[in-house]
Amino acid sequence: GENGAGKSTLLKILSGVMPPSSGRIVFDGVEFSPHNPQDAKRHGIVTIYQELSLIPTLTVAENIFIGRAPLGRFGLVSWRK
Repeated sequence: GENGAGKSTLLKILSGVMPPSSGRIVFDGVEFSPHNPQDAKRHGIVTIYQELSLIPTLTVAENIFIGRAPLGRFGLVSWRK
């Protein structure tokens, strides 16, 4: 879409970063209004913002899974998973 069309705003609303100014969202037939990013995450919605290098010392996969990496024993990252 064109610049200023509202793409970023829509993503922020869907991911719970900001509330909608009007209207409503219906997700799987149910009204959906995440109150924060954790709420959106519980519904399977997360946002990966467009940055060329969030943490340059991590791989692409590690950057994508920041805060969502599969955990194993003792709460450590399970590299096998």
